[in-house]
Amino acid sequence: MKKNVFLLLFSCFFLLYGTEIKAQSNPTLFANSISTSDIVVEGKIVKQESFWNNEQTMILTKHTLEIYKIFKGNSNQNRLTFTTLGGQIGKDIINATTNHFPVEYGSAGMFLLKKTGANYQLATDGFIYYDALNRIASSKNNHFSTIQNEIYQYFSAPKVIKNESLFLPSTATQRIENITSIAPTTLTAGTQSILTINGSGFGDTIGEQSNVFFSYAPNGGANDFPLLQFG
Repeated sequence: MKKNVFLLLFSCFFLLYGTEIKAQSNPTLFANSISTSDIVVEGKIVKQESFWNNEQTMILTKHTLEIYKIFKGNSNQNRLTFTTLGGQIGKDIINATTNHFPVEYGSAGMFLLKKTGANYQLATDGFIYYDALNRIASSKNNHFSTIQNEIYQYFSAPKVIKNESLFLPSTATQRIENITSIAPTTLTAGTQSILTINGSGFGDTIGEQSNVFFSYAPNGGANDFPLLQFG
């Protein structure tokens, strides 16, 4: 029987945002964010680059978004970029308070963007995080139990750019029974600690369906977040 080992190098993401708890759902805010957005797309973050502003007082992060569907607005490209406050350059880290969920490499979901000059920025509550495992979604101020009925209802048929799903197949299951050991049982985040998971049946290659999910800290664990990201 094939035996697999996951070696996971922990970052500090899940602790940095651990105190940011999801507020009560606010569909009116979601509708307003749609109306004030210039473009609304589904997609996935495939690249990030942080840099200092001209005054060297704030770190900004440029995100490259691969577009899967366009629900509002137009784009002739299959990718676009937008900038958010905060980021990391070397040992310098700035965690800025924003009106949306933190955007991480590999994050997938719906992005509501406003154009300022030649640049895009997220609208208020403009990042709806898609939980690929449980097929639900959340933003900083809303939780969506079904994508089709609670999000898509606000739009007409989208323009499909990449005909692939951002969710795992509905047949995907949580295979806890395949894990034989986890070591160590206690470790700290943000200290480059390594967690080793031994087991079997994880597949022949590492991919989207052989992943490890943790509770998504920005909304108090209402969703799961894949630890391994694939561009």
